[in-house]
Amino acid sequence: MCFIAYQETRESITYRMLDRVVAVELVPQAICHAVRPYMEEHGLKEDRMLYQYIGVTQQCLLVTSGVIQLSLLLVATLNRGHPL
Repeated sequence: MCFIAYQETRESITYRMLDRVVAVELVPQAICHAVRPYMEEHGLKEDRMLYQYIGVTQQCLLVTSGVIQLSLLLVATLNRGHPL
């Protein structure tokens, strides 16, 4: 297992809190009961944080999508018996 050391920030903790929500339907409840109080306590602007989180999430989805497409291409190539 490889661990990357990084400095945890108020922003990264907020992102992790949002990442831990297990279903889309629970996001509003999580924001009301946990994320918003944390942001208020630490002086974070809710609109800016949520906007940034959406941007980071979109970037992660694009990277994940690219990795999945590459993996599928590699599997298809291997299944046809073509050398890489």
